[in-house]
This record gives sequence, structure tokens and C-alpha cells, in this order.
Amino acid sequence: MTSFECYNMRVANPKAYFVFYDNFLKIAAGQTCWKENMEDGAEGNLEAFATPAVEAFALLCLENNEQDWLHEAKVLRGEE
Repeated sequence: MTSFECYNMRVANPKAYFVFYDNFLKIAAGQTCWKENMEDGAEGNLEAFATPAVEAFALLCLENNEQDWLHEAKVLRGEE
């Protein structure tokens, strides 16, 4: 299973989806929007952190650039 397929499983693989939210969706949504929604969520407002369009954009970026992301991660860990 590729990384993209793992992230795309959403609820079936919550650990992988948490990594997706924390590393990809946060950047696609924008730091300011993300922080505002985190503050609203802390007050009991369960508003989505990003629109479905932003989530789709983040998944598309991940799918289209999966090999580049994997290479970058290996370089950062010193494996290449």
C-alpha cells in the first residue's frame, strides 16, 4: 500500500490520517486558518478545520508528489 492509499483510507487508518492532518492538511489550509479553527474547536465549536476542497487539494498534492515527499523524508533521516 502506498502512502497516498494509506492516507486516503481516512477513518479506517486513523493514525495515518492524523499524520496527514498534521503534516499536509495544515499547510494546505494555511497556518492562520488552521490556528483560528483550533481556537474555535477548543471552545466547543466542532467546525471543520478545512473545507472538503482544501482536503481534496492536499490529497491531490500528496498523490502527485508522493515520490518526492518520500525522497525528502529519506534525506532528512539520512537514509540517502
